[in-house]
Amino acid sequence: ARQWYGVTYPRGTWWMRAAAVAYDRFRSLTGAISGPGFVRPEHEVDAAIQSEGFARVLNDSTWYWRVALYRRLPV
Repeated sequence: ARQWYGVTYPRGTWWMRAAAVAYDRFRSLTGAISGPGFVRPEHEVDAAIQSEGFARVLNDSTWYWRVALYRRLPV
């Protein structure tokens, strides 16, 4: 991204991690083709984006999702 970067991902809460485990178990039992469920620690997602020269300008969440907007820092 050149100036702005927006991201939405599952929150790193215990219930979201439990839901990802349940999803993976269901997927393996039914032979579903869709990809695995996973939940990354939110601080790792934020650190990875900021390491690319972005600063977070919006940080909000719902019960399930984290929504963040970043803007590139001036050089």
